[in-house]
Amino acid sequence: MEQLKFTGEKIPHAILLENPPDDYAIKIAKNVICMSENAPCGICSHCIKMQAGSHPDVKTFKKGENVDKYNIEFIRNLCDDAYLLSNEGGRKIYIIYNADDLSVQCQNALLKTIEEPPKDVYFILCCNSKEKLLETVISRCTALAFNDDDKAKITEAL
Repeated sequence: MEQLKFTGEKIPHAILLENPPDDYAIKIAKNVICMSENAPCGICSHCIKMQAGSHPDVKTFKKGENVDKYNIEFIRNLCDDAYLLSNEGGRKIYIIYNADDLSVQCQNALLKTIEEPPKDVYFILCCNSKEKLLETVISRCTALAFNDDDKAKITEAL
């Protein structure tokens, strides 16, 4: 299993995590949102807000927790929001848990934004199985799959 380490302009705009360890998407978001060369630095305002879970440019969606259901209206609102300027003048990140619960209609609505994302907008899609995702969505993402051994090693490192 390869570790994700992003620097500078090499950050993929869409990342698909299949069966990721808990909080791995947040760890990636911390690396992306921090503007320090040694991200995450832990001391900049972005890192402090991420640690507190209150960064206005990192939006996390979990069906059943802060989203009733993934429907077409939800996806359209998310895509519209992606085109708005960030609150902090930097990057915007959208983390969608259980992305494999997105209907085909929702995936198609998200596809256009993933294909041609606004500058400095990033998507992290988490799923249990990418089998339910459209091939076109998968092909637009940098995908990583995790097995139980990977998850145990990463959880220890977090």
